[in-house]
Amino acid sequence: MRIFLPSAAEWLTDTQGNGEGLIAVSLLTELVDRGHDVVACVRGQELVGEPRFDIVEIGRGRVQSIDPFTYSREVARTLRSRGRRSFDVAHWLFPNCAPGFSISALEGLPLVVGPVVQPWPAARRWWPAGFAARRALGPWFARRQARLQAGAAAFLAVEVGARSQIPGVDDRRIHDVPFGVRVQAFVPAPLPRTPRILYLGTLEARKGVYDLLSSMRAVSAARPDVTLTIAGTGPEEQRMRDAAGRLGIADAVEFAGHVPASDVPTLLARSSLLCLPSYGEPFGMVLLEAMAAGRAVVSTRAGGPASIVVDGAGGALVDPGDVKALGLALTTLLRDEAGLAAAGEFNRARVEAEYSLESVVSRLERVYESIA
Repeated sequence: MRIFLPSAAEWLTDTQGNGEGLIAVSLLTELVDRGHDVVACVRGQELVGEPRFDIVEIGRGRVQSIDPFTYSREVARTLRSRGRRSFDVAHWLFPNCAPGFSISALEGLPLVVGPVVQPWPAARRWWPAGFAARRALGPWFARRQARLQAGAAAFLAVEVGARSQIPGVDDRRIHDVPFGVRVQAFVPAPLPRTPRILYLGTLEARKGVYDLLSSMRAVSAARPDVTLTIAGTGPEEQRMRDAAGRLGIADAVEFAGHVPASDVPTLLARSSLLCLPSYGEPFGMVLLEAMAAGRAVVSTRAGGPASIVVDGAGGALVDPGDVKALGLALTTLLRDEAGLAAAGEFNRARVEAEYSLESVVSRLERVYESIA
């Protein structure tokens, strides 16, 4: 099958942490390995390995306020040059971050949209100088995208909660297809001798990082030998360091900085469990990685984690912002090493059964075949 992606991701990467670019590389590589011909349009790329699929790097237009027009024009030009009729299906992989396409650019191709995810918590949007026109045109671009989506042959929902983001669409056109993880890249290891909690992700307030730091006072009181490893970078890093000092837990917190994707399995193997206390998570790929590594996870009932984590069997779910419940969940798990190991085994089996990249791509292939 020949597949055209008008927007595979804003930026393709095989070196950075979780995000659209890394997910897209894994997904498209698996499709190529199964014999499909894939052409993916992107704004840019940062790939260490040689890509297995065809990449069309479009870049950004000179006039930022009308950049979606420029991108749409280049997508249409690429499709014409490659021969629209030679493709079996078009796949708009990340509709939440893609630019506005012209409807005519994809006319005549069966269109798959998604996986659609739940949104991040609402935040104030900042528009740089010179973006007044882009801001004014925003609703118009949104309407164009809505019309394009309305004519799609199939939608993918990353989990049940994401179906609410696809209003006015017949359920027969919506398919539950999550993101997947390459399970064989993670080898479960024995738990470390001293307890180690891992946070892996961007350091920003909406990720609940300050709640995690605050909860560590109770966790450290119960387990003085515990260490919290904070892996990642972001706008809150220095303020988090200062907060750890004010809370009196600086000696129990280790800031590991940026961790390349290739080092994540090793980092997880050295940890007792993973904690992701976000106020809202579109999905939660890092949870799948921790589960594939045979580790328990603690997260919140906000967005994707609520459908990924089985509370009580694979770890714990707490309400976002509930510092006391978060500290209790971490302490309870760390006190019961046998239960911690059992939760990790449960999670590994769950990922193998439901979230392996191979099984996810098999589901995607069935959607392609049903509409092509």
